[in-house]
Amino acid sequence: MRRKLFVLGLDSAPPRIIYDEYGVELKALKEVVGGSARYLMRSCHPPITIPAWISMFTGKTPGELGVYGFRHRKPGDVRESYIVNSSYVKFRAIWDEAGRAGLRVGVVGVPPTYPPRPVHGFLISDFTTPGPDKAYTFPPWLKREVESKFGPYIFDILYRSHEKGKVLKELMEMTKQHLEVVKHLIKSKDWDLMIYVEVGLDRLHHAFWRYFDKEHPRYEEHSEYSRVIPEYYKLIDDWLSEVRELMPRDTAIVVVSDHGTKAMKGAFVINQWLEEKGYLKLKEKPKRQG
Repeated sequence: MRRKLFVLGLDSAPPRIIYDEYGVELKALKEVVGGSARYLMRSCHPPITIPAWISMFTGKTPGELGVYGFRHRKPGDVRESYIVNSSYVKFRAIWDEAGRAGLRVGVVGVPPTYPPRPVHGFLISDFTTPGPDKAYTFPPWLKREVESKFGPYIFDILYRSHEKGKVLKELMEMTKQHLEVVKHLIKSKDWDLMIYVEVGLDRLHHAFWRYFDKEHPRYEEHSEYSRVIPEYYKLIDDWLSEVRELMPRDTAIVVVSDHGTKAMKGAFVINQWLEEKGYLKLKEKPKRQG
């Protein structure tokens, strides 16, 4: 009987948390990492969620893929843009190759997999999905199964907000649903390779890193928000401990991230610099916002 491979993608998880338990306590993740080979992977350029995940799973660079971000500018007009989706990816991913070899695959939340393409197994698309009213699974009837058990699927949240209490509530609701859905799929479906990417971790870091990392230039101790990141990692860690019991003992587990997280201490606006140095001339001055 062939071994299963389970890939857990933790979007934006930094090595110092996963390897050094910086500010958190880990059990299941610590056991997996402690008994495994450890690597510091170099992300792609640009090192962002899209295109990093699809670069990882196709083995192609963003340049080869023609995918450099979530939102692309339309040629000839920098004011117009479009959202990148799976139709822009022209190369086969690892789950396509596995399927062609006869392996059953499961794919959940890997960007960008909306709209869903046929796979030799099952697929639930990622945070680029416009909403649960769209077709977001393969096979199509998997959507009905998921929603009958867990309600309308939550793809993403509004995390760039000053309403931190609302962000926290929606983040936990989304992540807990994802974890329950994946646990259900692990138990109920036939698979040889399963890949699950949780984007909630990225949203967590964006919203609450300044309350967690004491090296952040705007670090702020908060009675509630400073506990959010350790508690979220515990949620993931407890879930991993549970689902490991559902998989055969010889299942190979890979924990991977697309890029890390750290405090941003500044930004370099290259277009402004080019203009100041005389290398860039504008046909018209941009209108200032506000």
